[in-house]
Amino acid sequence: MAVYDVLPSTNLTDSDIRDTLRAGGGVVDFDSRSWYKPEANINPFSLRKPYCDYLRNANDATTYNNHMIKVAYRIGDALPVSYKYQSILPVGSNESGIESPQRSADFKGYNRNEIAAVVDLSPIPEQVDYDEYGASFPIAFSTSGLWQYLVAGQGAYFDNGVLLIITSGSETRYFVNKTNNFSEWRVTFGFAGNKTLGAIFRSINIQNYTCHLIAIAVPYSHPDKVTGWHEVTPSQNYTYLCYPEFPYQGKVQFPFKKNFRITRPKARCFWDVTIIDNGNGRDRYVPLDMVFSGYLAKIGTGVFQDLWIESGGIKWEDWSIQAGVHDGTGGTGASGDFIYENTPVTALEGVLTFPYLYLGDWVKPEITSNGASVQDDPDRRIVILRWNIGIKETASLNVSLSYYDRMGEGRE
Repeated sequence: MAVYDVLPSTNLTDSDIRDTLRAGGGVVDFDSRSWYKPEANINPFSLRKPYCDYLRNANDATTYNNHMIKVAYRIGDALPVSYKYQSILPVGSNESGIESPQRSADFKGYNRNEIAAVVDLSPIPEQVDYDEYGASFPIAFSTSGLWQYLVAGQGAYFDNGVLLIITSGSETRYFVNKTNNFSEWRVTFGFAGNKTLGAIFRSINIQNYTCHLIAIAVPYSHPDKVTGWHEVTPSQNYTYLCYPEFPYQGKVQFPFKKNFRITRPKARCFWDVTIIDNGNGRDRYVPLDMVFSGYLAKIGTGVFQDLWIESGGIKWEDWSIQAGVHDGTGGTGASGDFIYENTPVTALEGVLTFPYLYLGDWVKPEITSNGASVQDDPDRRIVILRWNIGIKETASLNVSLSYYDRMGEGRE
């Protein structure tokens, strides 16, 4: 008799099985029929174990998946009572009238410590600061691909994420955040100044809601195709696979956090600098080597802090690449956000300076802007745009421009 982490495939005795099940928390005795009852606490994630049919030590994805009672959450339902997965075990043909034999040989290779994948969200605090909190939770997983078996079959691709359920009185709302694909093996929780979510949570006074969070895996085949934070509703009939509750390395891993609170988001300004080429690409365009400069700063009593600055200038080609395009058409090359609630910041100050260009003759830029004062300085061959924007949720230095090239040689 002995206790094993993995039961041997040869010379396996009934005592080995009984003592190993007991070491895993099982309540079993010398009657082998007790080994197949829930009280035996058989590790559901062991690939080698008894299955409720004629299969002997099956080791394929389909069998493993089909003989597992998983925990999934359907939007709109009550929260799961338990996040513990269970195996569908053999019941014995004599007891059930069906062929489901209980065979001690099926315990060969049984691994009492095997996991598919586990993650622990219990460290999340009882009150989460919307504006400051952010955490990443590692997922421990089987290198044999057992979690992939359970998500959607062997080799399945999936996203990791969290499901946030908020409740106040009779109102319940649901938000999903898919941020990490299957290869990253972690889930993250935090809001990082999310504009849409911040507006919703401010409007409903999120601080008055009770919150629950569940770690989920979402296969690529799932109908929810949206990444990042987004709201889902019961009418969409979405169901999400929950990570299991299971002991790992001496500690139970809880894939959920119940009954915590989130603080109300503070007022935040989302800013951007967007400059685009509004020409036709032939006789009106922005040359790739055009260099402009500028800055955007937040200002107030005793405050002047740059949010974005290009005092030495930036080439149009580099700006376009920075904006995520490679055809020289420009775009949003800088953006960010900051909290202004309970701060001395009262406004944003922005300046953009564009040069005249020599295209057979000196040509000044043809500019359209939103709310900027425009100063044409032909002596220095520059055009200066200035903004003073009162503090608000959204602020943009938004400009479109082009240069008229009478030679019509196009962008270069």
